Amino acid sequence: MMFVYSGKIKQEIEGEKLVIEKGEILLLDMNVEHSIEAASVDDIAINVLIKKEFFDWIFMSQIADNDLISNFIIEAIYGKNKFKQYIHFKTSQNDKAFNFMIQILMEYYDKKNGMETAIRAYIMLLFNELLRDYKNNLSSEIVSKIDITISTEILNYINSNYKDITLKNIADHFGYNPDYIGKLVKKTIGKTLTELVKEKKIKQAEYLLQNTKMSVVNVITEIGYSNVSYFYRQFKEQVGVTPDEYRKK
Repeated sequence: MMFVYSGKIKQEIEGEKLVIEKGEILLLDMNVEHSIEAASVDDIAINVLIKKEFFDWIFMSQIADNDLISNFIIEAIYGKNKFKQYIHFKTSQNDKAFNFMIQILMEYYDKKNGMETAIRAYIMLLFNELLRDYKNNLSSEIVSKIDITISTEILNYINSNYKDITLKNIADHFGYNPDYIGKLVKKTIGKTLTELVKEKKIKQAEYLLQNTKMSVVNVITEIGYSNVSYFYRQFKEQVGVTPDEYRKK
């Protein structure tokens, strides 16, 4: 995270030129290639390096319900994506954001008792302020790309691992706790992990029933079900007929 304390900072990010004015904040994917042009004596910027563990705490437990930041963290901070990104918060006129950053710097340099607790609190307040008007700071195209990318990656993982996938599996893959990834799946795709896995398994069963001579029992085993009667109920609920009737049709 870069905060411009005074003057302006000229950057080139992934080939795109950007000017960050006094009071503005830039949140960068840790994998983004960027460079800073020569600055004058009055051009002062503060770089804040934020560890993964801190994002775990502040975003997952405090403000994880915000779509923009939740998706940005998955897609940027954890490096699962190919779409490199940044968020430029144009907060030059936002006195609250500026003052929160000053308080963070004062706490850091004063080294008083309770410094870490105070910094955490101020950073949470800072991001809460940024998120109140984030739509003014990020194009709809960028938001759309983030949403599409994360949805695609989750679905691809489910499609490749549907036979024995669990919430823990997918949480481990994306680097999150199971409760959070469950909410993320529901938020980005609109369905629960259980619903998505069930749909994938039934669609695969349809394919096997239509294109192979496998027995229904073998199809059930192949797609990862162990309870025959449960599979029959699930299949009929989604398709409208039993597996045997589907094959005959």
